[in-house]
Amino acid sequence: MPTAIVTGQPVPGSSLESDLRSLGFDVRMAESTAETETLLAAAPPVTAWPWSTPVSSAMCTPCGSA
Repeated sequence: MPTAIVTGQPVPGSSLESDLRSLGFDVRMAESTAETETLLAAAPPVTAWPWSTPVSSAMCTPCGSA
C-alpha cells in the first residue's frame, strides 16, 4: 500500500486525508519535523514511480521552497 505523509495542520474542512485514503493511500499525519523524519524512516523505500521515473530527493521538495 502506498504511504502519504501529510505535514502541518490541515485546512479546516479539508477532505485531503479522506481523499488520499479513498485512492488507496495509508495516510500518516506529521505535525513536527521530528515526527516527519520518524515517519519517513519507517516508510517502505520507493525506488521508482509506477511509470518507471527514478525518484530523487529533488522531487520531494515542499511546495513553495523551490
